[in-house]
Amino acid sequence: HQRIQGIKNEVGAWIDQVKVFNLRKEQGMAIPDMSYHMVFTGNPGTAKTTVARLFAEIMKEMDFNSVQLAKA
Repeated sequence: HQRIQGIKNEVGAWIDQVKVFNLRKEQGMAIPDMSYHMVFTGNPGTAKTTVARLFAEIMKEMDFNSVQLAKA
């Protein structure tokens, strides 16, 4: 349960940042250029791809235009 909570916390922090960037954009304020990369590691069958897809869906719903999902 600790790992799930860690993932939830991380996703929550990213969502908060996107919200702030959207508010800044609406107010005509500058948005810093940032590169967001995530690597999901773990053994086979540990839901890495599922978590990555869910995260991509969340970011897409929040109009975060650079969401891409690549599977290595």
